[in-house]
Amino acid sequence: MRYLIQTLLTNSKSGEQIKYEVYSENRKSDFIDKIPEGSCTVISYKLTERTIQLLDRDVNLQPLFDAHRPAQDVFYPDGPHRINLEMLVDYLNQQA
Repeated sequence: MRYLIQTLLTNSKSGEQIKYEVYSENRKSDFIDKIPEGSCTVISYKLTERTIQLLDRDVNLQPLFDAHRPAQDVFYPDGPHRINLEMLVDYLNQQA
């Protein structure tokens, strides 16, 4: 089961309003908790005055996880997962 943990409204570079919904396998995920790779799904919609159009039912987050992949043979006291909700929201804002 996936839980809706975040909804984000942003404007694209062309001025369209985009809505992102972030679903996670973890019921609780805040700006401190780390998000394991593959544990969340992001759905994007374009909002207009009269319609809601599905843009992508599984936004590609792999570039974000690849850019923050932990170095090999390095110990991280907070665990191997490097992405948190704030980083994910910033990434989605940049993608809009």
